[in-house]
Amino acid sequence: MIWSCVIVQLTLACMSQGLGRRATVLPAPVVVSPSQFFEGSDGPWSSFELRIGSPSQNVRFFPGSSSTSTVVVVPEGCQNEGSDCASTRGGIFTPNSSTSWSSIGSYGLEFEQSLGYSDSAEFGFDSVGLGYQGSGGPTVNHSVVAGVAGSYTAGALYRLKQVLGSLTLGGYDSSRFAALNSNLSFGFGSDQTRDLTVGLQSITTNATGNDIELLASGINIFIDTSVAQLYLPSAACQAFELAFGLTYNTTVGLYLINETLHNLLVSQNPIVSFTIGNTASGGPTTSITLPYASFDLQATYPLVDGNSSRYFPLQRAANETQYTLGRIFMQEAYLTVDYERGNFSVSPCVWDANFGEHIITIFSSNTTLSNGTSLGGTISVTGFGGGAIAGAVIGSLICVALIAGGFWYFIIRPRASHNISQEEDLDSRKEGAAEVGGTEKPIVGEVEGQNEFTHHEAEGDSAFNMEKSTFGKAELHSPGEISELRSPMSETSELMGTPIHEMPGSDVPEMMAA
Repeated sequence: MIWSCVIVQLTLACMSQGLGRRATVLPAPVVVSPSQFFEGSDGPWSSFELRIGSPSQNVRFFPGSSSTSTVVVVPEGCQNEGSDCASTRGGIFTPNSSTSWSSIGSYGLEFEQSLGYSDSAEFGFDSVGLGYQGSGGPTVNHSVVAGVAGSYTAGALYRLKQVLGSLTLGGYDSSRFAALNSNLSFGFGSDQTRDLTVGLQSITTNATGNDIELLASGINIFIDTSVAQLYLPSAACQAFELAFGLTYNTTVGLYLINETLHNLLVSQNPIVSFTIGNTASGGPTTSITLPYASFDLQATYPLVDGNSSRYFPLQRAANETQYTLGRIFMQEAYLTVDYERGNFSVSPCVWDANFGEHIITIFSSNTTLSNGTSLGGTISVTGFGGGAIAGAVIGSLICVALIAGGFWYFIIRPRASHNISQEEDLDSRKEGAAEVGGTEKPIVGEVEGQNEFTHHEAEGDSAFNMEKSTFGKAELHSPGEISELRSPMSETSELMGTPIHEMPGSDVPEMMAA
């Protein structure tokens, strides 16, 4: 079975090209509108809105952090899949109906290869807008946002009155998280495919009635919002099995949960706390705590045949290259990434029924007001402590690709120019923090290092509306089953380094959606 999709790639240009050294009008961050749906074959997850082509065609997507492409479904992806396929897969994009579509060619996507996936795509150019028509979201075509930075939290169906996800380009929402350790920031990992790597020092739970340790020793682990589950060492998975009474179903490749066990865990309401730092042991740390409701997910077709089934989002990693904190982790964590300076921050979410959106700009090091005041060394992110945070311009090229695969994902992955020295970062950190108007000092920890923040797809075929829950077909397969990620185009596996990366502006960080 082939699940054809479309990939949209947004290229970034540096801020100095768009605004110059002296800026009189500062670009504002862009808040990407969440849809009113919780959906996905391995969710439900809060999805976001995107419009593609001319005239615009609406689709939904999940932010992801491990790819450089935006993928949406084309009509071939719903052949022989039922009348509700288009809706449950987040909407369909028909390239032939877009007057602005320009095909490029077929290339390998190289998505999640370390987890066993394989896929390819046919890329092309088209226009992309953030949010549905009439939502007021900008069209990303020679458009400007405040910086090469982004922030994301997945939202939580189980919190308050169903809290939607939050995705901001060029800034962050200070109302969504708590800066418990303003001195903690993370530098990008040396492996560009796993750049958002943190040191996972401890996993504890009270599932047995007493606090117990589930991780024998600290590990380095990748934050990957492109996949749903946790990928941990086998010993840690065995500890989870004992603590939660889990049994792995080898047929579907998931820890399926029956109603008896589910009811028991709901009544006990155990929590799991993840302690992370820059390294696998020692140094400053912060903790992200997940209630059992975070793990109470639904698997639908094609992960399981027939009716949906509850499952526990945990997988045994084959080796250390698979250690992953998936989207489940992002239900209770807020991630902010600075691509220009290569830093990122992870903070626990706050849950306040009365919170109001408070968007803070992340400025580029090149931003200077007409009066000579430099904003480049300022901070405006809650949880980042006293350091410089980046900015840039969303560039002029938009690329759409057709792929055979089971994913939609929107990814901001600037191919960062790693030419900012540590000395410059240290100098900028000393300059202090200033907000857009210079009136507010951010409370976020500093983002230092080099990396990318990608946004992932609207996985799955099922939609869970805020008003009504409906679980239908879903597309994201477990790592062991990748047949739907292959296509007749599989021989063209050179996505990275293909003409896509030779487009104008590709020498700077690029924003892509996959």
